[in-house]
Amino acid sequence: MKRYTTTYSNGHTEETSQWNEASQWVNYDDEQKFFLSGKPVTSVEFYAAVQQAREAAFDKKNKTHKQVHVLYGSSAACYVTKWIPR
Repeated sequence: MKRYTTTYSNGHTEETSQWNEASQWVNYDDEQKFFLSGKPVTSVEFYAAVQQAREAAFDKKNKTHKQVHVLYGSSAACYVTKWIPR
């Protein structure tokens, strides 16, 4: 399992093993550092790895579930995606 880590220019470090948490991190400046499983990488490599993990997770879930769009609320513009078992 990959560990996603970033160190901001102010010294604050965030670390997680969840791709969905890592995808929310913002690249603020050039001094920010990114790491995958402890190895330094560029921001492009970091976000490409996060995207690849996302696609792998969705592919795995698509084998046992299907996505349906459900109307949420009274407006036709409000749909949410739900996963239901096949």
